[in-house]
Amino acid sequence: MSVSRARWVSAALAALGAACGVAFDAPDGAGILARERAHRPQVCCIYQELTMILSDAAGEHRVRRMRWYERRASDGSSRLLLVFVAPVDVRGAAVLLTRDAPGGARAEIYLPALGRSLGLVAGTQSAMGLVGSDFKLADLLGEAPRDFSNQREADAEIDRSMHYVVRGTPASAAAQRAGGGPRRYYLRKGDYFLVRIDFLDAQGRLARRQTFRDPKQVEPGAWQADMVLMEDFGERHRTLIKVERRVFSPEYVPPEIFSRQWLVEQRYLLVGGDSPVGP
Repeated sequence: MSVSRARWVSAALAALGAACGVAFDAPDGAGILARERAHRPQVCCIYQELTMILSDAAGEHRVRRMRWYERRASDGSSRLLLVFVAPVDVRGAAVLLTRDAPGGARAEIYLPALGRSLGLVAGTQSAMGLVGSDFKLADLLGEAPRDFSNQREADAEIDRSMHYVVRGTPASAAAQRAGGGPRRYYLRKGDYFLVRIDFLDAQGRLARRQTFRDPKQVEPGAWQADMVLMEDFGERHRTLIKVERRVFSPEYVPPEIFSRQWLVEQRYLLVGGDSPVGP
């Protein structure tokens, strides 16, 4: 082989290797979000004590205290109970969200004054706001991957570091009606930590923004934010949720806490605090 041909072959192999490297390092939109889910804590049960701060355009603030009980099954199904414990006017109010293995979701709201739970109409429950806050019920449980088609967009620089950008588009009209409008996800390169979600309106304009702050490594390779901010640009409202305490333990999230009987009897108020069963 001549020297010139050897150089040409070498250059071609180098170009091919570089192309393969780029392809390997450039997952598509669905792959990026799948890696983000893989970097979440792989635990069955999460108990959290939360502070919610609501702020309006006039600068006035309201504070609420909540408890978060979540159980995840190996088949992909999950259950989430969010309980308000303070102030007095909201104490005992609860939201129960469940997602089955195929991805279908349903919700119930319990209001102490009524003495019973209210089942929400399927297809609209995810779009409902969370008790006067800027969060929707779908923001808490997270969307099912099948509800969106995800395309990777150009990377973006945030706080002097590069991030993947993925645009999610509702895969069906039903997903759109359930509150699943278009959105953009921003994920930190390297560890796939989700730093921001921009929720767009029908015209593609920014309507809400969810920002995940103060990330903590809770397991090797797994991160969770200790603060989550939701901003509604149309209403000029913002809601901050701060994690005061987090425990990964089934003892703090008994399976029976998700039953309708526990809702009606408000027995969920007896779980939590300084021990698995406390005030």
